Amino acid sequence: MEASPWLCLFLVNYAGALMLPSMSTGGMVPVAVENLENDSTLVADAVRDSVFGSDVSEDAAPRNSSLEDRDFPLWLSRDLKLVGTLDYRAYGVHIDDVGVYISTHSRLWGAKNITRDEFMNGFLGHTTLRYRITSKLFSRSMWKKYLIGVTFRHQLDPAGCTDDKEGEIRMMDDLISDGPKFRVGSLLDFQLDANGMAYSFQGQYVSKRGTACSCITTMESFIGKETVSTGFKKAIFSTLEAGVAAQPTQVFSAHVGKPGVFWLIVVLLGLALVCACAGLVYCFSRCCPRTKT
Repeated sequence: MEASPWLCLFLVNYAGALMLPSMSTGGMVPVAVENLENDSTLVADAVRDSVFGSDVSEDAAPRNSSLEDRDFPLWLSRDLKLVGTLDYRAYGVHIDDVGVYISTHSRLWGAKNITRDEFMNGFLGHTTLRYRITSKLFSRSMWKKYLIGVTFRHQLDPAGCTDDKEGEIRMMDDLISDGPKFRVGSLLDFQLDANGMAYSFQGQYVSKRGTACSCITTMESFIGKETVSTGFKKAIFSTLEAGVAAQPTQVFSAHVGKPGVFWLIVVLLGLALVCACAGLVYCFSRCCPRTKT
């Protein structure tokens, strides 16, 4: 009995249909991420849990760094001083590092018992964020889909930026699109002030977009209620409270997703794809036998 090619195609499509929900549940591919304006599923529970996973940085001791990292010097300029460093890992993959620099002219230096609101009232015009790309997987597209499409979008409400959410997201998308493609080791600097974000790539100015809300929303990820790392948040505040003489020597880590579950899904999806392709080849070989000469 010869296999029907339509049956084969149905089986392959069915296998693909089984693969997509698994990827979404695992946090790999949020549904409908291409259309950020109309995407209401990005902050659904399954996706949100994969992005804002349990913070293990409180339980695991931060990494001591006695040597200064060349890419994250203690002083970024004459008045911008490092207050905290974070390495960000998604499903066990180290994707980027972040350094927060605060100007010594800011009233935040030396302030006691700093709160989230006090920080938000004093950081604009005095803060620069430096990102270092550490994974080939972390492209501009991934940055826009996850850091902007998921994390930034989710923090808009806690930041109090509810007037034009889609407009804020578009401006952040455009800001990253203005710059060149990411490579491992690329350094991205963002100066935050009341008029938006000024973006520099490898020390070269790219463009400036956004509003004060864009900056507040971005900082909400680090010092807000749903911070990516509570240990990192406390380190920033304690360094500022200690004054300009403080020298942060600890690197905190933010972990999202469970590496074991993620890689298990990757392996299973790979096996499903191989089986689907093998089945397709077999079916067509039965339906289209070679013509004897």
